[in-house]
Amino acid sequence: MLSDDLSSLRFGNVDGLAGDDIVLARQTTGVPNPSGTVMISLDFRLSSGGRAPGWTAIESPYWYRTKSMMVELSVGPYFRVPILMGRFDTRPGSDVFMLDDERRANIYSQDRGRFVPYSSFRY
Repeated sequence: MLSDDLSSLRFGNVDGLAGDDIVLARQTTGVPNPSGTVMISLDFRLSSGGRAPGWTAIESPYWYRTKSMMVELSVGPYFRVPILMGRFDTRPGSDVFMLDDERRANIYSQDRGRFVPYSSFRY
């Protein structure tokens, strides 16, 4: 029986090599400070082909939000960032797709090496 939470794992061929990769995406939401500002961060790691030796960090985006911003965006202090895997552009390999705290799309692909805006509109 597995005791680990697998909800933070996504599968796809991000690096373009044979075999599917595993992307681990962990979100951390800090405790709001007295002014109501909270830090939300993501830690993305890649396991090429789903094999050892271990995980490679790919990017760790983060942002700060105040209570009034979260109310305006209709998100709570413990907003969970939606993360998907798939082919979202014409580049080879799978992309990691995420909606940030402002509900704007960003994608990561191996050849870019970082998240880039995918849309200028809120979802």
